[in-house]
Amino acid sequence: MHVVSKSAFKPRVVFYLPAVIPWWFTNIIVPMIRAVARGGEVHVLVPPFWSCTGIRPEDLVGCGDLDVTWHILDGEDHPDLRFSKMHAGVVDLVRQIDPQLCLCRSADIVTPSAFPGVVRYIMEGHAEPFGTRHWNVQLCDGLFDHGIMPALDPSLGDWLESALSQQWEQKAATFPFMERDEFLAKAAIPSGKLLLALPLDFEHAEVFWDQHFPYPNNVELINALADQLDDDTMLLVTHHPLNAKHLSPEFLAVNRAVRQRLDKVRIVHDVAGPDTATRMMLRHCDGMIFGISKCFTTAAFLGKPMMRLSQFESGDWLGISTELPEFVNALRSGAARAPAKADALRWFAFHHANNVIDPLDPELDLTQLMDHAAHPVNPARWERGLARYFGDASLLSPMPSDPALPGLRAA
Repeated sequence: MHVVSKSAFKPRVVFYLPAVIPWWFTNIIVPMIRAVARGGEVHVLVPPFWSCTGIRPEDLVGCGDLDVTWHILDGEDHPDLRFSKMHAGVVDLVRQIDPQLCLCRSADIVTPSAFPGVVRYIMEGHAEPFGTRHWNVQLCDGLFDHGIMPALDPSLGDWLESALSQQWEQKAATFPFMERDEFLAKAAIPSGKLLLALPLDFEHAEVFWDQHFPYPNNVELINALADQLDDDTMLLVTHHPLNAKHLSPEFLAVNRAVRQRLDKVRIVHDVAGPDTATRMMLRHCDGMIFGISKCFTTAAFLGKPMMRLSQFESGDWLGISTELPEFVNALRSGAARAPAKADALRWFAFHHANNVIDPLDPELDLTQLMDHAAHPVNPARWERGLARYFGDASLLSPMPSDPALPGLRAA
């Protein structure tokens, strides 16, 4: 493996991509590489294709014009790069390049922790029900740190809430609705039960995020939770849409497992129209359990108490519980914490204003990406971010002048 000479004039940026799938590479990563290459020195570190991840020769067909140094990590052990452990050779290579910024699409969190420069993970930017285009992303300090919210100057917080308040009411008015009794009847759920919702995470050969799941697979997760429930509590689950779409072996295994636990577990299907299963389940549940699922955003919108099984961070405003017996007892007594509407409204507005990046934005450039990476909170980009979401900058009121800059402390 060779390393080209370093430029003294251009910022050096590494893209480390062991967990990238072909669609992501073509539709998200290549546009980001193009943006960085307009002003930066780009190095791409990616293994050959294996288990639906990595790079194939055909993925490079549209990249011939890019001024990029490609490092194909094709050692015999390249499949191991998908797993979270120290890969010393990769670390040595990145240290030789000595980048200012490392952008990772990686399920491995150990190796990137040893990279020089600022290290960020390229993660999905979608946040239901305030959804974005499916190619929008965000740059994150950790893989699945959910709902992180900085301490803000009150004037900035008020501006964010005001900016999204009308959209919030519109979403609330159009959110799928069905009376609880009708939902229970259509979903074949016994009445009089405490209902715990569990949106299942995606399981597939390309999904190396599962090494960070609390259990080896969804079947073991369901059984572990069901074993702790009494007769007055029921676990409701929904399949991940991609597992359901492809009738994957993991999908079928979950169905078999649930059929053996119908006294404690039920699968919720679409009962109020297409793609409504999880939203209707969350509307009518008493609380939600999740690991890395992005469904926490829908639960927050609905004001549902949540329990999380994860090593990753969660914003305090979510009120996360971590132990099932305590969570169930708190739900029964009415003492379970739930996200307040004002906090949820502020976070959704902050997320779209501050975090979301559109790789296909023709104005996206190196300066913007480095700002997102180096300044996790920057009010200077908020008007642009919300204007992109609304599609109309005229819907925004002027930002407060000279507010105190927010700190980086998660609140």
